[in-house]
Amino acid sequence: MVLQDFESQLFSTTVQSEIAFVMENLGIPPATMRERAAFWLSEMGLAGFETREPASLSGGQKQRLALASVMAADTPMLILDEPTTDLDPLSAAAFAERLARLAHAENRTVILITHDLDLLERADAIAVMDEGRIVRCAPAREILSDAAFLEGAGVRPPQIADLFARLGAAENSPRNIDDAEKQLHGLGLAPKKRPKRRPRGGGELAAVRSARFGYKADRPVLDGVDLTIRGGEFVALLGQNGSGKSTLARLVCGVHAPWSGGALLGGAPVASLSAADRTTRVGLVFQKSRPSDFFAPRAAKKSLSA
Repeated sequence: MVLQDFESQLFSTTVQSEIAFVMENLGIPPATMRERAAFWLSEMGLAGFETREPASLSGGQKQRLALASVMAADTPMLILDEPTTDLDPLSAAAFAERLARLAHAENRTVILITHDLDLLERADAIAVMDEGRIVRCAPAREILSDAAFLEGAGVRPPQIADLFARLGAAENSPRNIDDAEKQLHGLGLAPKKRPKRRPRGGGELAAVRSARFGYKADRPVLDGVDLTIRGGEFVALLGQNGSGKSTLARLVCGVHAPWSGGALLGGAPVASLSAADRTTRVGLVFQKSRPSDFFAPRAAKKSLSA
């Protein structure tokens, strides 16, 4: 089982040790362990991370590691509790394909607990729960296309199913974007392009200039990053797991100090501001709530006083 709080089941000193631990307890021969470990680390995009400390990984990479350690045990049943919460969309889609392959090609049973209905297109059946009861269990296709039922159960329906329900064509709801576009054209409802919005014109609120930073001296996470954020803007940071999104946010707040380059708040260097001053200018909600996750890995702790 992969827990919803997947980090609570990571405790080894290296990625390699973490994925080996479950197999060691099952008495799996060393040669088989090495083969499975290499396969699942590659499948989860963690090849080359064998000697890394799990605490040094991004949230999504930690979730991949928890998944890999359980997958490598090769049990006949897997229970996965919100296994894609910290995965980027491409990784989540690839993982859904792996699950379908495990179930249908390798005859392993998968129980997936999730709020992300886009992961369930390949599922055989869906059981919907409400207030401690299973209110409906049916083939996935039947439930995913029933937008009214899902809304009544407090579950947001897939966007395509919701759209075609609103158009009065729920019975012909397509399963993917391409089919949806074709049907919309057939109904004379071709999608229109939205006009581009101009950015807000507030003054510079925060910025990083040629910022370079990492958690190990030979492995930068950010390398020459430039970003300007103006007052009143709504800015999204997008990228794959491990691309540096959370690290960049921590530079802006002063949790970490860049190796080179600078981070500014209101035009003032972050390093020149006291902790009290920083907290009046910016608030940060961390990806995880445990204090040990805020400041690890160890190599970054020296920058806290900065």
